[in-house]
Amino acid sequence: MAGVQAEVETALSDFLPAAGAEPAKLHDAMRYTTLGGGKRVRPLLVYASGDLFGADPAALA
Repeated sequence: MAGVQAEVETALSDFLPAAGAEPAKLHDAMRYTTLGGGKRVRPLLVYASGDLFGADPAALA
């Protein structure tokens, strides 16, 4: 599951505007609320359920 967590972190970080990009205050707040700890249970459950039922991991994203 650590690999899934790393993939989720990377995907979220890539999707969000870069830290400090204008308007910096807004984008920094977006990154803080999205990338803050404790928000990774749902993606892990999706991937664990998909693995249990034999789903294609690419279809779960």
